[in-house]
Amino acid sequence: MLRYHFKPFAAAAIAMAAIGSTHAAMPADSQLSAISKVYLDTNGCTPQLTEELQDEEFLLASSESAAQAKLKVDVHQLDASMGASARYSAMLVNGDGVTLFSTSGREDSISQEELCEDISDDVVDAMQDKIEDAS
Repeated sequence: MLRYHFKPFAAAAIAMAAIGSTHAAMPADSQLSAISKVYLDTNGCTPQLTEELQDEEFLLASSESAAQAKLKVDVHQLDASMGASARYSAMLVNGDGVTLFSTSGREDSISQEELCEDISDDVVDAMQDKIEDAS
């Protein structure tokens, strides 16, 4: 009985999709391989992330509107008895809000600077691997 209750909603969703855009969207992998200019939005490790992106030949935009995509990196410091520790997550999102890439992890290091270098390496290397796979 419940399945009939939801049919009008399914029909409405199909109708809305048909009314929407008349052109096909570019697949996320195709969009990802075309990204060369990003806007970096982060709450930590900015110098290291900037350097790593530039080392991988990404252009950095000064605003979201000037970029092909936004790289949002969240770094959450954890308590560490010695050294530094953090969890991180990163998402590359295009102008339409579609997530093209995401990753997350945890790093432990002997210093805050080295921690940020490790996080930056992890994020940018994983993004670069995903771009190469999409090409």
